[in-house]
Formats: sequence, structure tokens, C-alpha cells
Amino acid sequence: MIVLGIDPGPETHGWALLDMSGPRPKWIDASKSTSDGMRIVIPQTAPDLVAVEVPSRVLPFGKPVAQRARGAQLAATSLQAGRILGACDGLGYEAVQIDAATWRKVLGARTDATIKTAIARLVEGCPKRSNVHERDAAGVAIGAYRRWMLERRKTG
Repeated sequence: MIVLGIDPGPETHGWALLDMSGPRPKWIDASKSTSDGMRIVIPQTAPDLVAVEVPSRVLPFGKPVAQRARGAQLAATSLQAGRILGACDGLGYEAVQIDAATWRKVLGARTDATIKTAIARLVEGCPKRSNVHERDAAGVAIGAYRRWMLERRKTG
């Protein structure tokens, strides 16, 4: 089972392609791309499943400036996640959504440092020089895949 994990951002998105068929996920490839680029990456990588991180909440705009800026960033990221999910649908790929709190809980990691350690430990062939967006995308892939498998077992 090949899973493409995507960590969307307001402008660019990290992605990681993992082979989940063995006892440990295997790192196949990863990079960063734009929304338009994801329309190319998805069919080029031909995943069995696409996992997309979606924001768990968007902060209201009636808050102080710093919180409004964060809310605008979350809203833009949410829009990009929706575009990616729409592209998956249009291209005929099964996609699942997962929020950051859920996939981080699956990995047992909360900070960038603990995520880096968890991905290096969990994923066979993880490069030492992967960036935070690629590692987050790998975490999205692992967390969404595990949740997807649990749901399939419950309904299956």
C-alpha cells in the first residue's frame, strides 16, 4: 500500500510518499510543491491512498492582530487542503483527512524535535536531511493510514 501524505500550507505543501506494506513504513520520496504542482505529483506518484492534513480549527477574526493573522493563515491552509482533496476526487484517488493533533497523537510526538525523532525511528530509509514539511507529511501518511486501517477493520 503506497500512501501519499500531504502537509498543506498557505502557499507550498510538503509531501511524503511511503510504502506501508511491510512491518515498518518505507520512505520512497518527499519534497515540497505548490497546489498546482500537487495536481502533477498525485498522478506521478500513483498512490493507493492520499492523506491530507486539515486544520482542526480556524481562529475567529474578532481577536487581537496576532491571532487574526494566525486565523488568516489557518483559513488559507484550510482552503489549500480543500483544493487538494478536490483534486484527488477529480483525479480518482481515494483521500482521507486527518488533523495535526490526531496524527501527532498516533506518533506519540508533539514538537518538531519529537516528530523528527519519531519519523526517523518509525520510517525505514528516512533521510537525515528531510525538512519539517516532509517529516510532517510522513506523519500525516502514517497517522491517516493507521486510522484508515482501523476504520476498515471495524466496517469490514
